[in-house]
Amino acid sequence: VITMIFAEGIGLYGMIVGMLLNGNAASSGCVVSYRFERPRLQSAALHWNAYCPGTSAAFFGAIGATLSTAGSISGAAYGIAKSSTGAAHLGIRNHAKLLRGTTPVVMAELLAVYGFVNSLIIALSLDSSKYTFFSGFLDLAAGTAVGFGCLASGLAIGTVGDACVRAYGKQDRVFVAMVLILIFAEALGLFSLIAGLLLHSTGTRGYHSCD
Repeated sequence: VITMIFAEGIGLYGMIVGMLLNGNAASSGCVVSYRFERPRLQSAALHWNAYCPGTSAAFFGAIGATLSTAGSISGAAYGIAKSSTGAAHLGIRNHAKLLRGTTPVVMAELLAVYGFVNSLIIALSLDSSKYTFFSGFLDLAAGTAVGFGCLASGLAIGTVGDACVRAYGKQDRVFVAMVLILIFAEALGLFSLIAGLLLHSTGTRGYHSCD
């Protein structure tokens, strides 16, 4: 039941981020239009004519939030699924150790929280009245960093969790080493979150009003 609750929770994070992005799109008061100008130097040019640049720049911020959510959820899902397999095996061998055996599952769930927090911050900052391409590009970088960082961390947690939980069923001393390894694997996602927050913070310096 615990593992199923965690697995269900990562889908909830994605739904919340999607609703926030949709809400920002619905509340935007700016309109984007496109026009073709007459050919110059024998080549046609497509010019981006936006009454408010924030609506165009917000595309990159939205992609960043999407990558952050998708990458972290994918990493968490793999970590939970792989670790839960080992936990189920542990429950057959020694059910008294089963609760401790869910430690990798809990740590994998935290990866989804990291991505959710980063995506939430990006989604709440998508204001078409002051959002710029500078902010959008840095939010895209922030989302990419967090998404791929949490994905890599989830792969490590899932692989280590499955192997160590099975070994813990045979040897109690493995538990301390398992927790230590999981902490280092979890730190990968935490480092990516810190980098993502710093990138987003730098991007906020590019905000300006859309006149």
